[in-house]
Amino acid sequence: MTTRTPVRCGTYGGYQRHTRRGEVPCAECKKANREYAAARRADDAVRLEQNARTAARSRALWRLAAEYPDRFRQLFIEEVTGT
Repeated sequence: MTTRTPVRCGTYGGYQRHTRRGEVPCAECKKANREYAAARRADDAVRLEQNARTAARSRALWRLAAEYPDRFRQLFIEEVTGT
């Protein structure tokens, strides 16, 4: 049986633990998350993959909006008004 190392604050894992628990992340974990995100954005392969996923998601949303215009409009209004 393997033992797990406890997640420490000041790491990306610590940031994830805070968010899973519904907590406001501590300053050290926020900093670790910013550094992690910056490193991922700096990686060309990761950036290209993220851009491709964002473009695919956008195309899928446009297709859904065209297929179900009334429901899409209703959902959009709900999101804008917060109702």
